[in-house]
Parts: sequence; C-alpha cells; structure tokens
Amino acid sequence: MLPFNGKCDLHIHSNASDGTWTPEKIVSIAKEKGVELISLTDHDEISNVETCKEICRQNRLKFLSGVEISSTFNGEGIHILGFGIDIQNHEFNEFIKINRMKLEHKDTEAIKGLIERGYKLSLEEYEKYTFDTQRGGWKALNYLIDYEICKDVNDFFEKLSKNENILEFPIFPSPEEVVKIVEKAGGVPVLAHPYYSKCDEAVEKRLSQFVELGIEGVECFHPNHSRIISEECANWCRKNNLIITCGSDSHGDFIKTRCIGKPEVDISLLNLADLKKYIN
Repeated sequence: MLPFNGKCDLHIHSNASDGTWTPEKIVSIAKEKGVELISLTDHDEISNVETCKEICRQNRLKFLSGVEISSTFNGEGIHILGFGIDIQNHEFNEFIKINRMKLEHKDTEAIKGLIERGYKLSLEEYEKYTFDTQRGGWKALNYLIDYEICKDVNDFFEKLSKNENILEFPIFPSPEEVVKIVEKAGGVPVLAHPYYSKCDEAVEKRLSQFVELGIEGVECFHPNHSRIISEECANWCRKNNLIITCGSDSHGDFIKTRCIGKPEVDISLLNLADLKKYIN
C-alpha cells in the first residue's frame, strides 16, 4: 500500500522538451492543485528528472521518474511512457538521443521544404537559431513564429501539412524495441493515451495488441479520452491485471487546455502495481 491517498498526475512535460515550465514551477503548481504524486515525462528527454525529483523531496511531494518515448506502429505514432528507468543507463540514453536527432532532422527538412517553396528563410540562420525553452514548443515552431510564418502551434501543423505535406514525421523504433530498452534500463513500459486521436477501434482489440508487444500498463485517464473510453480502458486493465495510470499531459502554458491535476483521478482508481517501488 502507498502511504497516502489523493490525486495523481503521471504525465507532465517540462521545458526540457516542449513544455514551458521548469521543475520548480511544476512542483509549485502541483502542490497548489492538491496533487500528491507526479511524474515528469518529457519527450525522449530526461535532463530534468533528477532536478524534479529533488524539488519534490524538498516539498514533500511524491515523485515517480518517467519519460515519454516516441514509437511507430503500423504507420501510427505511438507514445510509450517509461517509468522508473535508470537514467544513467548508457544504452537507454543513446536510444532516446537517436529519437531526438530524428525529430531535429524532421524540423530541418521542413525548413528546407519551405525555402524550396519560396519562403524568405535562411537554413544557415535557422541552424544558428536559439530560443528560450520556457516558451514551450520546439525549434522549428518558434523560429517560424518569430519570422511570422506561423501564428501558433495549430497554424504550424496546418500550414506545413497543407503545403505538400512538408512536415513528414520520421519512423521511430517499434513498440517492441521501446519495451525492450525500457526494461533493459530497469523500467516499466506503459502505453500513453491510446485514444489520443480519433480512433474507432474497440478497447479490447486496441489494447490487447500492445500487451502482446510487451506493454505492462495503460494510461487510461487522459484529457483526450472521453469518460466512457477512460472507464472502458480501466475496466479492461483491471480484468487483465494491467497497470492503470493517469495524466494531464500538461505542457504548461504551451497547451493551456491541459492543466496539472486534470483529469482529477484519485490513486484508488489506479493500479500502480510494480510502479510503487519506484516512487520516492
């Protein structure tokens, strides 16, 4: 049994990836919202994990180390949460480094594509460009906002998708590969938001295929999940004795509709199973 009851949020992004908030700000907001257990899960990035863990300790907030890893399955982008990973593991660090390089290459190719289509941009200038990470987002997005090519993140995706689909996402490792690297690094792989985008696939069919690939749990409660989908996912996980997690997927001020502690989920609705031993 965990030594507390209360709200949890096991999916939060900081300014180490595409969120706007520092670990200090995240912990402050979590305490303000009455959240008692958090996890920092930046995209293919772990540089803020130890800092956040220490700040949680100082503020008597429970902490579970995490990361959100990019994967590709049948042409679909799939995110896998790795909890409790040894962030000093060299093989794991090399793995997520390659994922970050693929994302950076995608953005560079997008800028090249815009230049080829007549936009008054400079690739050399883009390569030198830096931005304040507390703005949130990523390099190409902020560069195009500063040069008034895009207004915001929605405009970014719309413009680059309509422009002969300049923004072509890379092929990331398969879920099986992600599961293996998470386990090699001593962690637990959990499927993030299986219904993030519109999907008509039945819960049993959708989730069971990932369990066959080695996933040990599912993020059932997420802002993009309807109440019905959340309940169906959680019930299926209970029936099959899988880990059940929840998360706001907060990116700070970058995505204002996602707030730490929302959806409000008490730990009694979750099944943290093996994750409990990683909580500090």
